[in-house]
Amino acid sequence: MNTLQNIISDTGTDYTVDTILMQQRTPAATTHTWIVAEDIDDVQIYERHTDREKVSVLPSTDYPAGDRGCEHVENIVSLVLTSYPGAHVLGIRDCDYTRYEIPEHIHPANIFVTDERDVEMMLFNAPSVRNSLEDWSEKLLPNLNLAISHTRFMGYLRICNHVCKLGCKFKKKVKLSGTWDDNTHRFSEDWQETLLQRFMSNCGNDDPMLYITSKEALNDFINGWGLEQEPWGNICQGHDTVWTLSTLMKKNSVFSEAAIMERMSESYSTEDFKTTLLYSKIKSWSVQKGINVLK
Repeated sequence: MNTLQNIISDTGTDYTVDTILMQQRTPAATTHTWIVAEDIDDVQIYERHTDREKVSVLPSTDYPAGDRGCEHVENIVSLVLTSYPGAHVLGIRDCDYTRYEIPEHIHPANIFVTDERDVEMMLFNAPSVRNSLEDWSEKLLPNLNLAISHTRFMGYLRICNHVCKLGCKFKKKVKLSGTWDDNTHRFSEDWQETLLQRFMSNCGNDDPMLYITSKEALNDFINGWGLEQEPWGNICQGHDTVWTLSTLMKKNSVFSEAAIMERMSESYSTEDFKTTLLYSKIKSWSVQKGINVLK
């Protein structure tokens, strides 16, 4: 029998789901809100901009064990709303490449997404974060621009993979790190060609919507979708960009990926968050519910 408890066990979301469900049986449920974010880094970013007395921000699984991510965010919110349709629970997930899906991607009830591709790109796009990075080192913003020129190409491959259902496993087979030379401290001259060849060699679906068999075919896809005119925040993946920026900064304890993320998270201002569509939609949701969620 596919009971609620069986679903919870299968998704590995026991901690967050149980916490929210237990609280629905208390008086706090009428005034408190639970936000489910993808990972602990996202929790630390979003909770800084909420009313902490009335809002709890939790990761999408029992951290640090188990899977986490956008699907788990949606599962948790759905599971809670199945038992308590009026629960003050919402999920914040990365937009990823859903904006490019046909037919249009419809997010489930109470699910809100980042304006940019993911939370890292949202931070990179914020004036408060960019000012903080510039104050930290005058080399960070120029290297960020250089990083984006590389991760943008990776983004084209990722979008093509997502839209055309090509089944490429980037984490294992197609990584920018595979084209980086520690001795020369730069990417190889043929880094794009190398990544494209690895991409084409590792598309595993038997019946994709489109075969990519050459650079010309990829360029046709990029041009057909107008991807070169799209903002870099929609194209580049956050993890790719943070890794590349850290590497270009001669990756060390000062400019490690964790240090860069911490700096961005702490410097991201509520004023910048208020300019996002994400903020506006959550604010509208909270007004309809008659509750306070955001600062």
